[in-house]
Amino acid sequence: MEACKRHVKDLREWVGELLACSEGESARECAAHHIESALDNLLAREEERESLLKELTLVLSCTAGDRLLQLALDAVIRLSRAERGYLLLERNGREQEIAAARNMQRGTVDDPAGKISRRIVSAVLDSRRSVRLDDALNNESFSGVESVKRLKLLSILCVPILAGDDAIGAIYLENRKLTGVFTAEAERAALDYARRIGTAIRNAQRMQEMHDSRIAAQEKLPAEFDFDGVIGESPAFREVLRTVSVAARSEIPVLIEGESGTGKDLMARAIHRASPRRGAPFVGVNCAALPGALLESELFGHTRGAFTGAVSERRGLFASADKGTLFLDEIGEMPLELQAKLLRVLQSGEYRPVGSDRLLKADVRIVAATQRCLAQEAAAGRFRKDLFFRLNGILVRLPPLRERKEDIPLLVDRFVRKHRPPESALRIGNDALACLIAYDFPGNVRELETTIHRAVLFSSGDSIGIGSLPENIARAGGGVLKLPFRIPKTGTELLRAKTAAGKEAVAEVERAFVERALKQADGSPSEAARQVGMNRSQFARMMSKYGFSASKKISRVER
Repeated sequence: MEACKRHVKDLREWVGELLACSEGESARECAAHHIESALDNLLAREEERESLLKELTLVLSCTAGDRLLQLALDAVIRLSRAERGYLLLERNGREQEIAAARNMQRGTVDDPAGKISRRIVSAVLDSRRSVRLDDALNNESFSGVESVKRLKLLSILCVPILAGDDAIGAIYLENRKLTGVFTAEAERAALDYARRIGTAIRNAQRMQEMHDSRIAAQEKLPAEFDFDGVIGESPAFREVLRTVSVAARSEIPVLIEGESGTGKDLMARAIHRASPRRGAPFVGVNCAALPGALLESELFGHTRGAFTGAVSERRGLFASADKGTLFLDEIGEMPLELQAKLLRVLQSGEYRPVGSDRLLKADVRIVAATQRCLAQEAAAGRFRKDLFFRLNGILVRLPPLRERKEDIPLLVDRFVRKHRPPESALRIGNDALACLIAYDFPGNVRELETTIHRAVLFSSGDSIGIGSLPENIARAGGGVLKLPFRIPKTGTELLRAKTAAGKEAVAEVERAFVERALKQADGSPSEAARQVGMNRSQFARMMSKYGFSASKKISRVER
């Protein structure tokens, strides 16, 4: 009895997590494993049976995966003493299909379609009432049915699976060896069970539809934006893409802020390609690479003899970018006196080449980028406020790679395919990928690509291992190789992480998950639970388990 209660308690905890994050094959497999364990250890007492049925229907409310449907059928077969059982469901608005076919040994029945009486199933679905036959071969209503005679059916119990007023399926139970197997009590129990799982399966179908719609929308996003070379699925990066998609369609100046290596140049080019100016030139200059005098000449051009070394007239970048986009990288490094001249061009569209009195016009869209926070630079007097306000039409902040580690596997896959030899099947190994995700990459995406290029060169065989990585990156992953690739951020990710991790790592994963959630919610358990998609009591239990309290200050979040 105590073992049974312990298994049901463990199952209830997993059900709570599954309700919070029910998606993915790993979740289904994990839930199936724990339900099967509970089935194996469950005592044959009514109260224990009832507990299991409640837990099982909760799980089915989250995901009606094939394995879980098989376990649901196993349970009702054991309760009813059936020899075999079949669970039929309506699929995509079509005729009822057999979703699970099981025998009393908990094995799968081969060729199930030819082993049931469709006439009996149709009678149940049409009437929405159960059919219980003690001896089908000699029953007045069904003895003449071809399938009953062919299959030599004796004891039959078929009950409808109802969701509201709709019959969405049926549970079909049989015993061909004995007559009178199914009692009135068994019929009532099966009807009650079918009613419960009917609502659960309908809920699961709706959740799956919502999940599929969300995934379809996410998959559509990059294609809709059509930003070649710009990839990322993390929430932070997808929000950037949404902002950039709006910015690209307009003529408003764009200011891109981000650390070195985050892809500011790549994003600027993507904005140009998605803009109405895509057919005109994209011209870029790094403002930090040239002294002020040369940068002025580079931007506006110069006349012959304008300064020492100016042996011929030269067009500037404004002229070269006419009707197109001019990308001013590291705009924060531009000298103040040149900023004033740039401001005049942005206000009037007119400029003078160095050494010339002639006014020239240019129709140019400006995209600027900087590692600095220009608002702070302007407030400190190191950057002209009026120029900042002119450039800051739409501000795009590119997150560093350490804040979008979800995207590392995508980026790694792209860089491996880019740098491996033609026709090679080289791929990244799981241990090496764990190290890459554990490392913070101060050089961001640029450093990641360099690392992968090096790893490809030093790899042998079909997989990139830890030995092909730089020592500092391999060392960074040394303490997390038994853990999932990163600390989970939501209830969904927690369940997946626990499934993927070894048993010895689950406690550390959970602790890190709670610590991160509390840190992001400023120590508020209610807000933390809301942000990660868990209920308050479930999150509170996890806090208590690892010694966290609402008043405990979370000083840092690892990885």
